[in-house]
Amino acid sequence: MHLNKRGVHILKDPRLRKIRYNLRSILFLEYQRGIKIFLERREKLDIKEDRKEISYREWRQKIIEIKKERLRLHVAFQSNPICCIRCGSRQNDLEKDEESLWVCKNDHHELNDQGLSSPRSPFNEKLIL
Repeated sequence: MHLNKRGVHILKDPRLRKIRYNLRSILFLEYQRGIKIFLERREKLDIKEDRKEISYREWRQKIIEIKKERLRLHVAFQSNPICCIRCGSRQNDLEKDEESLWVCKNDHHELNDQGLSSPRSPFNEKLIL
């Protein structure tokens, strides 16, 4: 693996690239699961507050705790090279842009049929966990 000044993680070995993709996919799925849990907790609290099972003050305190936890998860997700912030690629080499966000190296994105950004794949086959 090669790491340069801009934080580019370059892997040339296809087996290592597959391992990196699988690890990134696991971390991405865990991030999505965490966000879903926070949304479910928020929904349950909203229902309890609507039914007057908890006070507004207690509801507000718990909502603030949930927001703080979600923010920590989001910062951890964005500060690590899990996927491209622009196209969502977990397969391409990533580098930090001017705003310290992870994007595909050299902006190697292609437009799909709808004109949306979709990453070029370094693999010939589709990878599935």
